[in-house]
Amino acid sequence: MFNPSTHWNNERILRSHWNKVLLDLVRDLGLENVYVRILESGSYDNTQGAMKDLEARLGRLNVPRTFELFDITHKDELGRVHVP
Repeated sequence: MFNPSTHWNNERILRSHWNKVLLDLVRDLGLENVYVRILESGSYDNTQGAMKDLEARLGRLNVPRTFELFDITHKDELGRVHVP
């Protein structure tokens, strides 16, 4: 099953609970049974730092993963003109 996780301005909850719970879930399911995909875009806080910490911890467990961390902010996105 593929369920991406998307985060925006979530540093506090990531560092206080979410990262630990995800690591516990990965261990409970079995490292060989999990693929983690996380997207982060436009945060104003240090959500990307929390995501980088999580990615490093998953890497130490050899969990397959994809992390996409984008530098563009929501303000930048809203300022872009989209022409169909």
